[in-house]
Amino acid sequence: MTGLAEPEVQALRPGQKTYPIDLDHAARILAPESTRPAFFLLSRDLSELSLRRGDLLVCDLHPSPDPDPGSIVLVQIVDEATGTAETVVRRLYPPYLAGGPTHDARPLRFDPASMSIMGQVVASFRYCG
Repeated sequence: MTGLAEPEVQALRPGQKTYPIDLDHAARILAPESTRPAFFLLSRDLSELSLRRGDLLVCDLHPSPDPDPGSIVLVQIVDEATGTAETVVRRLYPPYLAGGPTHDARPLRFDPASMSIMGQVVASFRYCG
C-alpha cells in the first residue's frame, strides 16, 4: 500500500488531460464488449504488468463476478485499522493478486473481507507525444 503517497491509479476526469485521439471511440474499437468504459491514469510503473506511469487504462466497471485467471483488475483494498482505502492494479491469479510496483513484491492473497474487484482492465494506451 502506498499510504499518504500518490495513489497508484486515479480516475481520469473530463478535461484533466488531452489526447490526440477520441478515447471513447478507441475504447469501443478495442473493447466492444464494454458498454460504458471508464478511464484511469496510472501513477507508477508496474513492470510486471508491462504498464508504465502515465498509461491510460480502459476499464470495465461491471466485470463478470469471476474474472478469468490472468486478468488485470482494479482492486480496492481497505485498511480496517485506519478506515482508508486504496485502489491498485494487479493481475488476478485466484486466490492471489500479483504484479506489485516492486520486482520483489509478493503476491497478495485476495481477501474478500478487505478487498473488492472494482473493474477489469480491457485495454491500455501509452501516449508518446
